[in-house]
Amino acid sequence: MVRLGEPSLTTAAPPLSDEDRDVLIRTVYGEARGEPEEGQIAVVHVIRNRALRRGTCAAAECRRPWQFSCWNADDLNCSTLRDLPPDRQGYRKIAAVVEKAWGMPDTTGGATHYYAPIGMHGRVPSWAVGATETARIGRHIFFKEVA
Repeated sequence: MVRLGEPSLTTAAPPLSDEDRDVLIRTVYGEARGEPEEGQIAVVHVIRNRALRRGTCAAAECRRPWQFSCWNADDLNCSTLRDLPPDRQGYRKIAAVVEKAWGMPDTTGGATHYYAPIGMHGRVPSWAVGATETARIGRHIFFKEVA
């Protein structure tokens, strides 16, 4: 298991388009705005790892149906994300984290998934059964080799 401060190596991240950057910022805002910076960086790395693995872009991975709950139509965060103005302090703060994290070494050990056990009442998501735990950062547990 990778511990915070023990980054793993990944393929170099492609440059972010303006759309990728905006959607990535909104996703990290929706998924991890209450996390410390290390936790926000880890969410960026999960998205980057997915995009690299699938040969897609950050925006496509963030908006993939039922992958990041903040984009689910029934999630309270969804309308907040769509309406979040880029000049808002929270957006700008996450934008700085995204810029920093996108080009730095992966801190998650190659994770492509994560979940926050808070509110799960001891349940583990079905996708996590048999997956390899790679890190615990902030309130999230990170995994790779998810079936």
